[in-house]
Amino acid sequence: MTNRNFLLAILFVLTLVVATNAQDDGASPAICKGYGKTTWGESPDDTAVNVTDLTLQRATGSFELYQSEAGPAVQTIYQYFNKRLYYITAVYKLPEAPEQGVDEAGVEIIKDMVKKKYHDDPANANALQEANILIHVLPRQNGTVGVIYENRGVRTEAEKALEEARQKRIEEARKSSSQRIKAIEDSGIGEQL
Repeated sequence: MTNRNFLLAILFVLTLVVATNAQDDGASPAICKGYGKTTWGESPDDTAVNVTDLTLQRATGSFELYQSEAGPAVQTIYQYFNKRLYYITAVYKLPEAPEQGVDEAGVEIIKDMVKKKYHDDPANANALQEANILIHVLPRQNGTVGVIYENRGVRTEAEKALEEARQKRIEEARKSSSQRIKAIEDSGIGEQL
């Protein structure tokens, strides 16, 4: 890759990172609130208001996976647990990336950009830690690079809410079950058996 092309690739990726995180209020990185126009913990319906081409790809139990092809990323994957957004993968096809195989140089460029933006600045690193957000950069076999944003705090809260709802259902079932047993016993059916 020539120096000019290398600089163009860096400029392109930097523009993507800035565009997808443009909602920064100056106090902490925008990713602490959400990704692009999304907000951590929102429902798929809330996401669909701003991501108009959001389409369901898979739903299994409490997990749902949606996809969009709009925006600076060639594909953005939104994952929900118990109807709460907690995991996003933005897939980028960088300039001069190979058509197949791993874009090793592109992965390293993006890793450096993420490190510089989020980890080299102690305030940003601390904000991510407090928000319980992890950011990973992973190569993909089709020449693209995936940037993963994971909000573990939202996932933990969604798991907690799901468990609390399950416990409530169990308690209600026990309560109605004991009332039903008493009603059946009091009905005199036992004497007729």
